[in-house]
Amino acid sequence: MTAPQARSASRLQSVWGVYRMRLYQALAAYRFFAFALGVGVYFILGVGAAQGLRLELRVMVGLVGLASAARVVAPPFHLIRKEAVETALLAGEMVLNLALVLATGGLNSPFLVYSLSPVISAALLSAFWSTAGLGLLAAGVVVGAHGVASLGVGTLPRLTSGNYLVFAILYTTWVALTALLPFLTNANLERRQRALAAAEERRKIQQDIHDDVAQTLAFLSLKAQRAEQHMDQARGVLSARDIGDIAQGLRRAYLTLRDFLDVTEGDLSGSLNDAFQKVADSWRQATGLPLEFRGLAGSEPPISPGARRHLLQITREALANAARHARPTKVWLTVERVDEALLLRVRDDGGGIPPRQPRGLGLTGMEERAKLIGAALEIRSQPDKGTEVLVHLPLPKNGGAS
Repeated sequence: MTAPQARSASRLQSVWGVYRMRLYQALAAYRFFAFALGVGVYFILGVGAAQGLRLELRVMVGLVGLASAARVVAPPFHLIRKEAVETALLAGEMVLNLALVLATGGLNSPFLVYSLSPVISAALLSAFWSTAGLGLLAAGVVVGAHGVASLGVGTLPRLTSGNYLVFAILYTTWVALTALLPFLTNANLERRQRALAAAEERRKIQQDIHDDVAQTLAFLSLKAQRAEQHMDQARGVLSARDIGDIAQGLRRAYLTLRDFLDVTEGDLSGSLNDAFQKVADSWRQATGLPLEFRGLAGSEPPISPGARRHLLQITREALANAARHARPTKVWLTVERVDEALLLRVRDDGGGIPPRQPRGLGLTGMEERAKLIGAALEIRSQPDKGTEVLVHLPLPKNGGAS
């Protein structure tokens, strides 16, 4: 996954997390008022007031109330990440709610509204099949209990007596709407959020390209125009400074475009130690060579995403050079904070850089990256004694390097 794709997914995940939390708060309010309404109607105004509070009914109401309170106080999607476990909890709560409904009149129970709270929770926060299963369980148990009563089993009114058949049809329709409408609303909202996240990411990419690549290319265009004028006016060849400026501009454009393709969201998020550890592990796996990594101790230094990106790319380039040219038996990667600066060190025990060897694009790219973030790059090498790449990045007290 490229950095733009990862940023889009991360942004969508953040928006979706906030949305889920607000949904759960709304569900908590629904549970509280629906349960309180059922208790008030049954025990104060309804049949329960006349019959008295049976012990088993008190226990059942208490258990349902505790389950509802647990849902409100400790949202399970914060504590339980596996959907199968969450579905099992919702199913257990559904069974408890249905037992309370059957004990208080079935289709005539004042807890009928509250009993569907697990279905609503599943519809808003879980997968479709979990929601469909809970909905079928609710409709099947309640309507089926009245149907069985038509055979003379149980104490509930018969399905064919009074208006209970109409109630059964209405309840089944209500269960279907409760299960489907929130799920379809969520699916539509998720599509909209993905579209908005993609549009925002396109805008961000356009801005980044405009700020970095487009300006560099405009600079190169001016330099090329100046070169053309020199040649037309027969002023001779280009100056070394002109050629150097053009080469530097091309390198910057190349580095920026490569970052868009190579750097992932994991490189720019999380701790700095984790990001360097990921680079080290990837290099070990690719080369099969031993690498000893020593990360930062203490608090995270104030490093901006741009500085982090360039430091990681410098590290990748230094490690790649060690594997390609030095033939080392071991490599050391160290990141430490020294006073008000960050010191990055990549050292190997290979053959070193041969004297008078031309500077390659890798070394030039590392130097260019160091300049972009205001860091100093130093390369120490001796034949047959290895090479050491050091990057010294000042850390301003009021923020990180950019």
